[in-house]
Amino acid sequence: ADIPLKAYLQPYFGADTPVFIENAGKMTARPFLLEPELFGKRALVIFSCWGLSSCLIEKNHILSGKNSLIGEIGHMIIDPSDGEKCGCGGHGCLERLVSAERIDKLIAKRLPQYPDSLLSQQESAVIPALLEAAEKGDALAMELADYLAATFASALRNISLVFDPDLIVFQGDYACAGSYFDGQLRKHLQQFQYFPSEGPFAIQYDRRPLAEMNALGSYIALVNRYFNQPELYTGETDTESV
Repeated sequence: ADIPLKAYLQPYFGADTPVFIENAGKMTARPFLLEPELFGKRALVIFSCWGLSSCLIEKNHILSGKNSLIGEIGHMIIDPSDGEKCGCGGHGCLERLVSAERIDKLIAKRLPQYPDSLLSQQESAVIPALLEAAEKGDALAMELADYLAATFASALRNISLVFDPDLIVFQGDYACAGSYFDGQLRKHLQQFQYFPSEGPFAIQYDRRPLAEMNALGSYIALVNRYFNQPELYTGETDTESV
């Protein structure tokens, strides 16, 4: 908090050069601004890799807020009785409940009951590998995938009460989820009686590489913030320096 990144970067680019700083979750979600079927709708794009965050898109506009906290769903409190303290100061944050460290602890606790589990071959938890093992019918992986699905369902229920999205998109670690995780997620969501029987929203798993999405999102940011600003290109141009 309160780290002056722009001030640190400005000397490298010159005082007259605009500097735009954005987090990874909002940058990798920017390509969805180009999706015609989302125009006029609400979408929640969930970014999961080295951390957990999201981007909320409404009517082709990314929501941010005064403190740029809109979309920081990793710090949504799901279980305030949880003993682990998050870096934000809270207990039971979504990011901590689904972290690799938490999954490692759950695997170590449950592995004696599942000695033949595919997860016993891993030194540390990797979410894509866990979801793949669950898809193959590994009992321990299925148990943990159900835990992850239930935890995300709680978060999505809370988000629905204040945003009511038309679409949920998973990027990164959970983009590789198969039918088991998806089915468990939808099952837990159905427990909320106020959701319609056909489901509260569409769910997609975007398997495109995060690096590719980040590059495309950066391109879109450049177009919207610089190339579409005529005032940045007024005056004489020094053709010899171009």
